Amino acid sequence: LMFLDNDDWAEPQYVPFLVSKIEADQMDIVCCTGWDWYQDSGEKVLLTHGKNRRFDDHEAVRDILSAHAFTTEAMMKKIYRSSLFRDLRCVQGRHYQDTYIFLRLMPSCRHMEYFDVPEYNYLVHSGSITHSGYQSYTVQQVLSYTDNYDLVKKWYPESLRLLEHNIVSVS
Repeated sequence: LMFLDNDDWAEPQYVPFLVSKIEADQMDIVCCTGWDWYQDSGEKVLLTHGKNRRFDDHEAVRDILSAHAFTTEAMMKKIYRSSLFRDLRCVQGRHYQDTYIFLRLMPSCRHMEYFDVPEYNYLVHSGSITHSGYQSYTVQQVLSYTDNYDLVKKWYPESLRLLEHNIVSVS
């Protein structure tokens, strides 16, 4: 499975690149990087998170919660084994679904890989949910973290303080 926001676009090699890596390397999730395109200024910024790297679920959770962000917990820029979503569903009508879902995927993932290859283009809107500061729906971001508290406590106790820090800082 792959996700693409309706106003973003992928480079021509995005799908073939990620498909080849998930198949060849027998990964659960494969991720690339990309460009942030700022709609207001026309500026584009390359998002890079260092060198190519493999993760297990513990490393990925720690990375996500410490804001190094396995190229962020956003669902895009990745390919997923469809079996990961067999029993997983979004919460209807809630913002910040990516945070909620991505942490819930981790106990089923053992092999993840990041490639520092820019294949995704993300359009940044100045008034978007993720770039508009505190709003009433920011509470939903807190809920995305707190709903995963028991999961992190059970499976990733070494990352619990990072989760608590995120809950407090977003609050």
